[in-house]
Amino acid sequence: VVLNALPDKWEGMSGTWMGKDYAGLEAIFNIYEIEDRRAVFELLRAGESEMSRYYAQKRKEQESLSKAQRGR
Repeated sequence: VVLNALPDKWEGMSGTWMGKDYAGLEAIFNIYEIEDRRAVFELLRAGESEMSRYYAQKRKEQESLSKAQRGR
């Protein structure tokens, strides 16, 4: 829930996923009354790392598809 509450950051020109925006994290911690903030932050970073791998794979797939379509 917390990871999904944080907005994504995207690079404008290439559309590359840049990670999560943690600017509102303190407010989210307060809303959910999270006490062990360090542990939750570490879990968020692990989740963000997984998301990064996912978006990188999707980008590679899209690039391969685009190259194959241009090569026809």
